[in-house]
Amino acid sequence: MHKIKYISLFAVAVLGTFLFLMKKQVPVSDDIYGMDSQLPLREKWLMKMLVDPATGRVPDGIRQKELAYSNTLPVADEKYKTNAVGDGFWSSRGPWNIGGRTRAIGIDRTAENIILAGAATGGIWRSTDNGGSWTLVTSTAICNITSIIQDPRAGKNNTWFASTGEYYGGYVPGANYLGNGLLKSTDNGITWTVISSTSSGTPQTFDNNFDFIHRVAVNKSIDTADVIYLAAYDGVYRSLNGGANWNKRRGGGGISSSVWTDVAVTPSGIVYATLSGGGGQAGIWRSSNNGVTWVNITPAGFVAGSSGRIVIGISPSDENQVFFLAHAYNFGKLTVDFQGREEWNALWKYTYLSGDGTGAGAIWSDRSANIPSFGGDFGDFISQRGYCLDVQVHPKDTNVVFVGGTGLFRSADGFSSSTKTSWVGGYAVNTQRPDFQIYPNQHPDQHGVIFYPSSPNRMISVHDGGISRTENCLAQPLVWQSLNRGYLTTQFYSVAIDRQSSNDVIIGGLQDNGTLFTGVNNVLNNWELSLTYDGGYCFVGANAQEYYMAAQQGRVFRMKLDNTGKRIQSARLDPSGILRDDYEFINPYTPDANNWNILYHPTGRAVWRNSDVSAIPLSTSLDTNRTLLNWQKLSNTQLTDSTEAITAITSAKNAIGTLYYGTSKGQLFKINNAQTGDPMPSNISGSNFPGGYINCITVDPDNANKLYAVFTNYSVLSVFETTDGGATWVPVSGNLEQNANGTGNGPSCRWMTIARVNGQKLYFLGTSTGLYAADSVVGMNTTWVKQSPSLIGSNIVTMMDYRETDNRIAVATFGAGMFNARLNNKWNITSVKKAEERVTMQFYPNPCKDLLHIKHQMSGNNLRALVYDLNGRLFLQVPVENSSVDLPVKQLAKGNYVLILRSENASDSRIFSKE
Repeated sequence: MHKIKYISLFAVAVLGTFLFLMKKQVPVSDDIYGMDSQLPLREKWLMKMLVDPATGRVPDGIRQKELAYSNTLPVADEKYKTNAVGDGFWSSRGPWNIGGRTRAIGIDRTAENIILAGAATGGIWRSTDNGGSWTLVTSTAICNITSIIQDPRAGKNNTWFASTGEYYGGYVPGANYLGNGLLKSTDNGITWTVISSTSSGTPQTFDNNFDFIHRVAVNKSIDTADVIYLAAYDGVYRSLNGGANWNKRRGGGGISSSVWTDVAVTPSGIVYATLSGGGGQAGIWRSSNNGVTWVNITPAGFVAGSSGRIVIGISPSDENQVFFLAHAYNFGKLTVDFQGREEWNALWKYTYLSGDGTGAGAIWSDRSANIPSFGGDFGDFISQRGYCLDVQVHPKDTNVVFVGGTGLFRSADGFSSSTKTSWVGGYAVNTQRPDFQIYPNQHPDQHGVIFYPSSPNRMISVHDGGISRTENCLAQPLVWQSLNRGYLTTQFYSVAIDRQSSNDVIIGGLQDNGTLFTGVNNVLNNWELSLTYDGGYCFVGANAQEYYMAAQQGRVFRMKLDNTGKRIQSARLDPSGILRDDYEFINPYTPDANNWNILYHPTGRAVWRNSDVSAIPLSTSLDTNRTLLNWQKLSNTQLTDSTEAITAITSAKNAIGTLYYGTSKGQLFKINNAQTGDPMPSNISGSNFPGGYINCITVDPDNANKLYAVFTNYSVLSVFETTDGGATWVPVSGNLEQNANGTGNGPSCRWMTIARVNGQKLYFLGTSTGLYAADSVVGMNTTWVKQSPSLIGSNIVTMMDYRETDNRIAVATFGAGMFNARLNNKWNITSVKKAEERVTMQFYPNPCKDLLHIKHQMSGNNLRALVYDLNGRLFLQVPVENSSVDLPVKQLAKGNYVLILRSENASDSRIFSKE
């Protein structure tokens, strides 16, 4: 295939704006905004973190390439010296009750208790108890699912398809969230394979339109052939043989491309397709002969060349009625968010009458004027330039139509007026900043709704907070139930534990889900939302009496919480007078390691210090008023380059007043006596540093002059060590680099933590392909060993925190939630599983009910099978004397469990589900 030019999310043709119309009713700080309201800023931040500094681009296809390279690295064998809970056994901490961004959902039409969901960074999950619990059925290497559909034809219902490739919204801009084609399951969603005709195999460049598939559809009207449609980048494709071969039926031919497409097929086989502006066939199309020929049905007044993403909603009870919802430019309805930014969206209804559906053969009705506009902070329809956009029609009532943007809205008259529209999801009805609330058991940023085949009022919604269900989608008010129990797909940026006192408190900042709190070491325990917005850096004070929490772009709060995580009091801490765009999207800050009340806060190009934040009064409401009380700009820290920012900062516990900070262009500084006066920093940057993004600075707990700098960019040396306070530096990323100079397919390194365990130091490194560890650091000869391959796997590890009093480590991931372990001196982190031992066990069925059948080829003495829950509790231990064994699991409660097959010299582990 011809090579298509590199694309970046900053060149998305679907440009526009996002969020909410602001009609101020109470005084609110002008820099307070909602969850995920700053998508372009997040993209800019991520791009800066990850680009190859030499090219200014994220390497093409890097996600697939780094995962392939990680498979060549040593893997911990997960053999433990004891079976006691907490002795080195990694366990999930959830959140059990909160999900992450989800774009795809499907209900088994033959057994409605089976549901499949596709997470943006969490793979495909399957439930066999109607959403009561979930099992991950794909590897952690498969993540960016965009749609899921079951073959609806009789005798074909065990076949499912899932599309991959999230064009807008992924964790890594551009190349990283390229998909790799269409996935297929023939066993009702239990196992999945890639359809080879849609995969470039090694997608090293964007040279395949199937790298971005927005939608998959099946033509149920034809039994003599397996007809599948794909809405992909710049084209709608058709296969007549189940995906073996494809032919482009719409798209192409323009100077540029239609980056957004959609496709839908009616029960009788009528095909509708949409293509966004930019391509040669932009607009709305209809085919009545299975895609052989098409007619352009774009109505007058709908400016196809100025349209962005257009989604399709066919009425199930009358396929002649179809709704089209579009993110548009200068046509449709204009809304303005509270920051004055404009966004256009258009809603049209099409009714087929006769002939080919053009001209007098159809009626078009422009319903754009009635797009929801409730006013206030969050009451207007906003699609965030097509990021969250959906329209669906009730299965039995053609007048009941749902549209989703940041909020979810329902019309009782097909949006023919504005008087019969209800606000039914997203943000809480009429909520206001600063302490805005979420619609109960729902979440902002809608990606789809689906109805139960046997019960048309029963509806599931997917959104940036996971999955929700209502038993009556016509109710007023509409009541939702969360289906996130065990749907472990949350996206953490940060984590903090109490470093002084041995308790079970963990807090963390998340994308889309604010800052969450848990105080119980049980994965089934609910996490509490302590602060809304997108969550940033956070810290836990001594004995968990106080907390620092942050929202995106540098807004820092001091909090007092009750023992469940509910906010009691708060104070806004960041200094007034700083422009919000000066901050990083997720902005670092740190309390002084020896004085909790001293706070160091980078404000873009300078460090500010507050000498006593306890003097800023606490309020029982969410305080959003900034102050200059006790703040001083450390003037000598001002960076002269206007394009450079401070991106990492840490205070040394073992050297009072010593502060280190790093920048987006690879500079690292040290300040002595940072707690007083206006000190002069010393530039201790290594001459061998890449000009990249320093995300983490880690100080050796025994020596403040021994520290590590972690660079997040691809194609550079990632980790450097100094033992002389910065006079000299050596790279220590070792085998994580494919090539000695840092180029190649090595992962993006994110965070380093040193755990001192009974006098021994263990080095943990979080990366974009999982968690690695070493028991010694010896320059580029350092061997990093992948930890927890069965739980943490290849998920992105964003941050860690460690407490020496009980050797507890917490690990935050972007897409799989939170994990923790208790380290001990019997845990050999560098004991490597031999390659031939890595896949030694097969088991079935999964999910299981009464018995779990295991087959294996493992050798060694004292061979046994053990079953743990995700909290590390041992439930079952059975000796294994033959090459197969049946585990009695009938007495286990429903849920997910870890199965470990272990001998004295080998082990293997898997996750299974009990139904």
